[in-house]
Amino acid sequence: MRLYLSAPMTGKKDFNRPAMLAVEAELKRAGFDVVNPARLPSGKAWQWYMHRALRDVPTCAGVAQMEGWSRSCGCMVELQIAYKYDLWVNPFGAYIHQARW
Repeated sequence: MRLYLSAPMTGKKDFNRPAMLAVEAELKRAGFDVVNPARLPSGKAWQWYMHRALRDVPTCAGVAQMEGWSRSCGCMVELQIAYKYDLWVNPFGAYIHQARW
């Protein structure tokens, strides 16, 4: 299953990349293919990243949310895209737990 990793980045130290890369590794160990926006190039405008989300989220079967998503404008955009495409939306730990069954 292909998952989009949704996590707050703006205003976070190192744009939250270390934590997002760690969660990506956990999801991959559980057998998931992960689209991780933390792997995108740095230095672009917020709108550029949201344009990528508009393109990337629909290519996934679900969205894996990290802590703080509900306080992030970008994560809220990703959530709305997921809902419009009727994708699974869960905390990342729920996907890992499900994979262990």
